[in-house]
Amino acid sequence: MSNKEDCGICCEFINKSNRKKIVCPNDKCALLCCRMCFVTHLMSSGVNPACMQCKKDFSSDFLMENITQKQYKDYTDYTTELLIEVIKGQLPEWQDEANRILVDRRFTALYDEKYSELLAVNSNISSIKKSLENIYSKSGINRINPFKKFSHYSDSLYVIRFLLDIWNTDYNCICSLCDKHVYNTINIYTCRCGFKKCNHCVSFCVLLNDTKCVCCEEDEFTLEQIKEITSKTYFNKFFKSKKQTENKLEIDKHKNTGLSLIKQKIDVNTTFTDIAFEFQKLKSVMHEPDKKEKVARFIKKCPNNDCRGFLSTAWKCGLCADFFCSDCHVKKNGARDENHVCNEAEKETVAMLKKDTKPCPRCGTPIDRYTGCNQVWTPCCKIAFDWSTGKIVTNERIHSPEYYDYMRRTNNGIVPREVGDNPCGERVNEYDFSNSLWDNKLNRYTLNAQKCMDYYRLTEHVNAVQIPLLPYNLGEIDYSKLGVKYLIGDIDDIKWKKSLKTDIKREKRENEVYHILNMFVNVMEDLSHDIINDKNTVKFIDSADSLIKYVNEQIGKINKKYKSVEKKYFISV
Repeated sequence: MSNKEDCGICCEFINKSNRKKIVCPNDKCALLCCRMCFVTHLMSSGVNPACMQCKKDFSSDFLMENITQKQYKDYTDYTTELLIEVIKGQLPEWQDEANRILVDRRFTALYDEKYSELLAVNSNISSIKKSLENIYSKSGINRINPFKKFSHYSDSLYVIRFLLDIWNTDYNCICSLCDKHVYNTINIYTCRCGFKKCNHCVSFCVLLNDTKCVCCEEDEFTLEQIKEITSKTYFNKFFKSKKQTENKLEIDKHKNTGLSLIKQKIDVNTTFTDIAFEFQKLKSVMHEPDKKEKVARFIKKCPNNDCRGFLSTAWKCGLCADFFCSDCHVKKNGARDENHVCNEAEKETVAMLKKDTKPCPRCGTPIDRYTGCNQVWTPCCKIAFDWSTGKIVTNERIHSPEYYDYMRRTNNGIVPREVGDNPCGERVNEYDFSNSLWDNKLNRYTLNAQKCMDYYRLTEHVNAVQIPLLPYNLGEIDYSKLGVKYLIGDIDDIKWKKSLKTDIKREKRENEVYHILNMFVNVMEDLSHDIINDKNTVKFIDSADSLIKYVNEQIGKINKKYKSVEKKYFISV
């Protein structure tokens, strides 16, 4: 009979290479298996590897000690792919943000285009204005500038505020040429086509010897009207004086150009106003909070291979805008495609799946339920919802068996306690801790007592500042920014997965650091209870120093394992 040990799984003999002996670290289990069986089990155990017999999770250090570097790398790649699939389940809830960015980009491009046109027109108007002013200066004419309001188009944000202010305010009238608000209808002239000009702009048109409307190009001024609208001095000086005749030829050179620019300015300004209003309206709709909770906003993932969106309740993709049949899940030409005919086999398959499953209200993943209560758990996006109503469980206790199975698999086989459930009693507050260190004889704190207070404050800092920034479970980091970039096409599938792998590696490292720092806080709380009872400050200081040294060593090992040089999580007094 051979004295060689054999594997408890495959019954092959143990050796020192591919069949190396591996024993479960749990003393109560001590399951023996070979390396090949162990690796095979790892590659099918999910994100948190556990013993096949006692279900106790294995630490990363235990894995690195018992398998080769290549096998460990393959396992980390496998778990990373699993986490990426979990993150993909969160894509539907980021689709609204992706749509908002796409709309914002589209209208920003239109806005910038029209704003550039407006600047070009205003620049040309300014050059014409300077040429005319030179003529008026030579002629001794002191004229009110009808273009003075055009200068307010210098800032794009101010333009929208200005337009919205006009839109929301009840003014008597606005001059169509100079944008001036005229509060008295006596000072405004309205053409038969509805085009309005203030008296200053009318005087300017008279100066150009042009009595035609800028809009409809029909004669709008008679000699009597001009005399009535303009002042007597202006009428005599500019309409009948010799100076007008002397400068008429030079003014006519700029007249046609100036009037065409004014028309162009009016057209561009109208388009610019429409874009500004539409942009503001869409932004207000996009940022308007939902009055009611939307149920089943997403049905399923878009079937198009080149699309990353999700189908709404109208069976329309939010990104590619394609419609799909609700009976056979095949693409249609529009919402009402009369030529579409369902395949009976596909229709029966969809009906069978629809009967046995319901889509998750967040990610649209089909979830089945056979027996039990109405609360079900979605493993993809990690939420619970009511099977009957489809509402997401928010303020209620989650009691789905799948939820507790998930928590057990992700927390070393132990379901964590709920918030506020502290079996060891309340934590020591600073008042009780400081009172226990006060020396009544000396009527002051000793040096050791002051050092103990420093350790207490250090513990509070780690617990309140450092630990909340670290992930308690894998998958808790916000990947929404990367997800939105992926949905709108800024990054392709390869770059997205590469960025996710980098973030997941950082998350794994910070998750291990979290457990180390959490252990530090728990042990320091126990030491705080002890010092209140025995008043032994020397013992407290020695224990705290040893604990800090151990914590820093473990964080150093974690950094070495993940090839990180960050030192912000090291503890120092």
